[in-house]
Amino acid sequence: VNALPFGTRLVATVADSASARLIVDSVSRRVYEAAVEVAIGRGATVTPAVCEVARLTRGEGATSDLQIALPLGVCGRFAGEATLRSSLWEERTPFEVLRLGTERAVTVAREEREGQEVWRVDNGAGALLVAPGFGPSMIAWEVDGVNMLRTNFPVPAGFSWMYPHFGGIYPQLLPAGSWVREGYLFRERIDAEEVYAVPGQALPWAGVRLLSAPQHKDLLGLRAEVEFLTLGESPVVKVVYRLRNLRPVEKRCRYGLAVVPALGSDPRSLVALGEGIVRRASPWPAWVMDQRWAAVSNETSGRTMLMVGATANVSMQDYGQFGRILGVEDEARLAGDEVRENVYYLVLADGPAQARDYLGLATL
Repeated sequence: VNALPFGTRLVATVADSASARLIVDSVSRRVYEAAVEVAIGRGATVTPAVCEVARLTRGEGATSDLQIALPLGVCGRFAGEATLRSSLWEERTPFEVLRLGTERAVTVAREEREGQEVWRVDNGAGALLVAPGFGPSMIAWEVDGVNMLRTNFPVPAGFSWMYPHFGGIYPQLLPAGSWVREGYLFRERIDAEEVYAVPGQALPWAGVRLLSAPQHKDLLGLRAEVEFLTLGESPVVKVVYRLRNLRPVEKRCRYGLAVVPALGSDPRSLVALGEGIVRRASPWPAWVMDQRWAAVSNETSGRTMLMVGATANVSMQDYGQFGRILGVEDEARLAGDEVRENVYYLVLADGPAQARDYLGLATL
């Protein structure tokens, strides 16, 4: 259960219920009687549905704790609206509840595949496979026995003009001013550890953390941490890319993520989507950078993978005849001893419209 003020306009949960706080205030010195009606769709209910405010003026208002009941076991977005009415005006404020999964526990286990260390994160609806020594990268997102990612595991290959290319989801780290697409992490030692759900945490994210302290001369003093996390029976993967400056002086670098979807299809046939953008297979490449979100879709099945971040540095990368991928590219300038955390969410949906229901993740 997650309790947030309605000013955030988003409540996220994995339970069949959620709680929120309704705050009614005014900037006017006039005194009004008012009422707030709270409604939500898709079979969800809110209690109380009406909140009376006997005296609404600047510095005085009302606060009400709301209980939101969701249909049992149903995930996704529930859109709602709070309507404030007085004798003089009416004001509507939209909000949404995102049920991201269930309270089922996520299990994490270390395995070996093709002679390489692989970590398996099972959330009951699918499994994530992470190979610290291959890229490092998340080599699989298995749903119904199908890998939703295209990976070159266990041997890297080429992609367009790039080599080595690992596929799957792989992080990149390189010196400031460098444009080596594959980055340098594949040359470094990578350690892995389990990330446990913290008791009492609103959303019990669990999975695997990768850690590296690069020895490249221009990256010394940095530590990169990348987490692949999920929730019980969730269609969402949370990717946390954390950079630590271990020195008391400023450090600069470039970092990125490459996400190579397959979605049960030939990746070269996937359609790239963005805000007002649709790109189908063609011989001509194009990149759309610095977006809040981007997606790729299998038009035959409808299956869609969305990438959304709190920072507008998500990219849709169309490599023409080689296919369309998602990613992040940016520069980081870290003050001495600074820790910077960048969070991105990947969502598997049955279609583009359902995928866009999760755009609110950018505000989590």
